[in-house]
Amino acid sequence: TYFYRIRKGEWNVLPKFVAYISENEEEVLQGLFMITEAANICDVDVDEVFTQFEEQISSYVELNWVPDYYSEQFGVDYCLRFLIELAVYHLRRQRYDTGFEWILRSLDKSIKVKSDTGFIKCVRVFEEFRHVASTNAQLEYSRIVKEVKT
Repeated sequence: TYFYRIRKGEWNVLPKFVAYISENEEEVLQGLFMITEAANICDVDVDEVFTQFEEQISSYVELNWVPDYYSEQFGVDYCLRFLIELAVYHLRRQRYDTGFEWILRSLDKSIKVKSDTGFIKCVRVFEEFRHVASTNAQLEYSRIVKEVKT
């Protein structure tokens, strides 16, 4: 219920939601995804949450660690969805270097795990923000996309 309350703008429950996912390891990934998605919808700063869960977020980036309670494919898909939302979060806050780093990592991982949905979402986000992408980010994007085999 915390997620739905947050999405409705009741951000006063965020500390309780964060405490809940902190105490329930199996809820961290899903909770972070929900918080990030709601923050993007409501344009709310949740940097403190990311700082608190920095270690877990780092493990999700590699996608070689999936919590035991998730099936491998479900866990990988959820990790990708979270990382894409995290990229959007940073890009909307004009933290372009960080945002493009996340979206390019997500794009690369989407290709490696053959996630068409992840790939399409990453391309959509990159193209939305392409006008503020550095030359290096655009070159890396082109390099990664060229890896796609039909």
